Amino acid sequence: MTPATPTSDKLLLLVLLIFAVTNTVDYFFYGMLPHDLMTAIGLSVSAYGMWRRISLVSAVGAVMLLAGIAWKYLES
Repeated sequence: MTPATPTSDKLLLLVLLIFAVTNTVDYFFYGMLPHDLMTAIGLSVSAYGMWRRISLVSAVGAVMLLAGIAWKYLES
């Protein structure tokens, strides 16, 4: 992040990191379910891509995030 980075980007990065930490805690303390780990990794990768301004990495993180959420709600 540069000092000239818009505030909205910094806020989104902060939200992604908070959700990543929340999902990591959920993974370690509430069942070690693989979809929680995948969601946490997706959030972290997306935040890293946003921080370094690498759109491909952000897109891969977003796909992992969506796959983790879909896995959580579609598994029976």
